[in-house]
Parts: sequence; C-alpha cells; structure tokens
Amino acid sequence: MITGTPFSTEKNASQRFTPGASLNTQMAPPGDAWGETQEVWGERNQRLREVRDRVQDLRTLLSSARNGDITPTELAGAIERTRDEVT
Repeated sequence: MITGTPFSTEKNASQRFTPGASLNTQMAPPGDAWGETQEVWGERNQRLREVRDRVQDLRTLLSSARNGDITPTELAGAIERTRDEVT
C-alpha cells in the first residue's frame, strides 16, 4: 500500500472499531474522494433506501410464509412484483 496519499484509509487495529461497537454499526466513510457531488450521493443513497425497504418487505413476507400466513403462490407473486420494481 502506498502511504501518505490523500486517499489512504489504512487504520491501525485500535482505530478500526469504536469500543463496544459491532461491525454492523460502523458507517462507511464519505465517498466524495472521486469528485462526486453531494447530489450524486443523495440520489444513490435514496435508491439504496428504496432497495433496503423492498428487502425488508421481502423478509416480512418470508416470515409470513414460514408462519403459514400466506401461501407459497402468494409469496412467489410478491417476489416477482418486487423484482420488477427493483430492476
């Protein structure tokens, strides 16, 4: 790794995680290192939020199917609709 560049992100072990935090609670660093504007990141983050919402909906549907609240046919239809929305 080349050190001393403005893009260097290497951290020692004590800097990688804050005490008591898990890997799942760490946030990614800002991504404007390649000259992307806040607007570009805002649009990208909005799209990611929408996809995350769809994934959460699918997880709820899978849970309902496991509990017998919906049939596999209903689940398949919901998965197809969600796939069409995301792609």
